[in-house]
Amino acid sequence: MKRKTAREIEAERVIIRTRNRLRTQQQEAWVADINRAVCDALDEFHAQSRVLSFDTECRPLSYLGADFTTGEITAIAACWVDQPESMQVWLLGRDNPKVMLRAFRVLYDEADVVTCHYIRAHDLPFLNGAMLEHGLPTLDAKMCQDTKIDLVRSRYLSKSQESIAGVLDIPADKKHMTQPEWREANRLTKKGLALTRERVIGDVVQHIGMRAEMLKRGLLRPPRVWRP
Repeated sequence: MKRKTAREIEAERVIIRTRNRLRTQQQEAWVADINRAVCDALDEFHAQSRVLSFDTECRPLSYLGADFTTGEITAIAACWVDQPESMQVWLLGRDNPKVMLRAFRVLYDEADVVTCHYIRAHDLPFLNGAMLEHGLPTLDAKMCQDTKIDLVRSRYLSKSQESIAGVLDIPADKKHMTQPEWREANRLTKKGLALTRERVIGDVVQHIGMRAEMLKRGLLRPPRVWRP
């Protein structure tokens, strides 16, 4: 058998490298096409999704070890992001807690996506605990967008809702309450309920405007599934 010359061997290597490069380029193009298709599908899904923005207020209720404070939900406000007139509010002291939770659950189940600030670590677990405490079915898994946890990475900026809204120049203000006002609210007096109502509604209104601006600027990662 005739031995291959160095030139022939190098030619074969060039052919192999070229084939491998073309195969890699084809794979990369295929992956890019899939990613574009997935992104387009997600954009279409989110555009057609029914999105519920909500917020809760809580009061301290009991102590555990080392003075760790446990609480209970005193208010829930919820609104469809594209229907500001749909705002609903439930207040402990005015509404029965089971009525509050069941009414919110109806909206939660209707929503394709729920959104709130720190929703995964705060509001959803608190609501699930309240459902459990009152003998109601716990929340199902749901697509959610957390405007704190899903915010793009950054440093030296506060991630509180009020701070982010300020950075984005959102005109809706957060309702501030003094210690005497909080004590009034947590005692569920008539005056206190009015304060709580104003605060929880204000948080939702501010959040809807803030989230819209965050989406416009590309500052939020896509919604993902929260599981109880």
